[in-house]
Amino acid sequence: MLYVFYGDRYAARELSRQYVAVCKKKRPHAEYLSISPLSASRSLEELLFGQGLFEKKYIVFCDEVLGDKTCSGHLQQNLEQYHQSPHMFIIFEPSLKPTEEKKLSRAGATMQKSEERQKQHDHRRLFSFTDTFLKRDVGKTFAALHQLLRDGEPADSLTQILLWQLRTLCATDRSDNAEDAGLKPFVYQKAKRSLTALKEDPYDLFLHAEQVVRSGRLAGLSDEEIIEYVVLETG
Repeated sequence: MLYVFYGDRYAARELSRQYVAVCKKKRPHAEYLSISPLSASRSLEELLFGQGLFEKKYIVFCDEVLGDKTCSGHLQQNLEQYHQSPHMFIIFEPSLKPTEEKKLSRAGATMQKSEERQKQHDHRRLFSFTDTFLKRDVGKTFAALHQLLRDGEPADSLTQILLWQLRTLCATDRSDNAEDAGLKPFVYQKAKRSLTALKEDPYDLFLHAEQVVRSGRLAGLSDEEIIEYVVLETG
């Protein structure tokens, strides 16, 4: 079974997460896995053709995997098998090319598009928050976090913004230019400046932050508690 959530980054991610939660309730014995290009304990190919423990079915959350050539290539070559699989593959992609959208739809995937929302966020404050986080100033980051929460910024959105920023640093660190990194030149140059000030390996920092998020969700913590732990545990 193949489900695709795309469009507005924050709305589509929220819908995909809600759907994952519903699937977990409906299949309480299913094995849940989350896959992203930077951290995958098991490959898509292995999950597609494999069996869960004691024939349990998988629920697989694919987090922006189409940006990875290996994942994307295998997925697009086996769309029919993914659609017919007894496992549940839930894809989150903030942006789909028209050709990708058509291929997924023709293969029978259930498509859920979130329309772009009116921009209501103060992006300067959001990126100021991530910049403070990357400077590894835990006190100021924690204070900025709670100011944003008091002003009504969704906690899960802040978590995803941090993870996106860390993914951007990883892509920049492993690329020679903006095109290779798949980023706009301005974003790439800003990430390059952040890397010079960062004393840690961005990949290690990303994995640590993602592990904190995953552990928090498994422990049933609220979105507010999870983002707090990301700030405190990775500081």
